[in-house]
Amino acid sequence: ASAVAERLGVQGRRLLAAVKTALVARAWTRDGDATTNAEAFGCYPFEVRRLAESLERILTSLVAILSPPTNRTEQQDGTVPPPPSIDDHVPVLERAKALLAMVTHGVNEEAVTLTYVAGIGGTLARRLHAAGIEDIESLAQAEPAELAAIRGISATRAERWIEQASEMLPQHSAWRLREQGPGAATMPGDWPGSVDPYRLGRAQELRVIRAAKDWFRVTGGLEPHDVARQATGFSCDCPDHRSGRTCKHILAVRLFEGDTELTRALERLHLEREGAAPFDLFALWFDQSRRETR
Repeated sequence: ASAVAERLGVQGRRLLAAVKTALVARAWTRDGDATTNAEAFGCYPFEVRRLAESLERILTSLVAILSPPTNRTEQQDGTVPPPPSIDDHVPVLERAKALLAMVTHGVNEEAVTLTYVAGIGGTLARRLHAAGIEDIESLAQAEPAELAAIRGISATRAERWIEQASEMLPQHSAWRLREQGPGAATMPGDWPGSVDPYRLGRAQELRVIRAAKDWFRVTGGLEPHDVARQATGFSCDCPDHRSGRTCKHILAVRLFEGDTELTRALERLHLEREGAAPFDLFALWFDQSRRETR
């Protein structure tokens, strides 16, 4: 964990925030749905859209910095620079342009190649992708009637797009932009699946008062909340619980009652980790939090 933090130049909460930001941005480029992503990551839709807008500005600046002056001059003159030869290596500038289009339109690395064709924006690219036209290769091989059957696409546009995609294939390929390599698991396999470590950490700071046999008042946050024991488990009146998550108030009540599973998980968060995995978010977050409070 320390090696990753040192390489990136950030630690603790800042690193976890950077990782979550990247995950939210990646989810946005997969479906372009701010509401769905907000629900998945516990934030608001406007925050997802604001993140996409911020990344768009940053990537626009990056593309401008990476673009050679000759290319900028030629584009201002109305001429197009010679197309690059296609190979397995994807230049940084091409990657930056692809990322910019992915963030701008809310499409993945396959569908983004559809936006290279004039007249296809994010909405149409997602619509084509959902209809099975996943990238510029499949667009070039599509039949005009197949495209014309998709809502919002006329026969004339379909023929023009197929022709343009065929002409662009020698210089553009969706295959070159696809993700490669294994994914990274960020949660230990034996960690309780329904327990968020951040919420568990916050649960320690809350105060629980037993108001009745199966009714608890939880204070210490922005406002008090009531937790009730039911036949199927605990319920809470907070928005977090209503969205389907195990909220910090319920976790606080379970800790108050001596829940064995949570007690062991809480102890684990405070243990020094010897030989931790190279990318352990638990160590990066909670070890740094302890250092900050000393």
